[in-house]
Amino acid sequence: MTFRSPIQHCRACGTAVVYRLPDDGDTRQRAVCPACHTVHYENPLNVVGTVPEFADGRVLLCKRNIEPRWGKWTLPAGFMELDETTSQGAARETDEEAGAQIEMGPLFSLLNVRRVG
Repeated sequence: MTFRSPIQHCRACGTAVVYRLPDDGDTRQRAVCPACHTVHYENPLNVVGTVPEFADGRVLLCKRNIEPRWGKWTLPAGFMELDETTSQGAARETDEEAGAQIEMGPLFSLLNVRRVG
């Protein structure tokens, strides 16, 4: 079941896509371009973050400056970029969100959220 708007046009040539099983043996319906045969995959966006702790036990929080939840307190987090590990992405987001360079500790938590909205 899809929770977001499906792909409607080919990102390569602009032709309207059709949802079908690709010819490569894939077992899921994908957006396939009937003109250039590009298969468009829709994959999850991984969010990474940190729980930065000071030596005295205090935790660093960020105040959101954009929607959603503008003005609310949160841990530094954001979307991973291509070609980075989860640790690299979490450290980068902590620097971007809070201006903090951190020493990465062990994995704290992993959450699986199928639908957010």
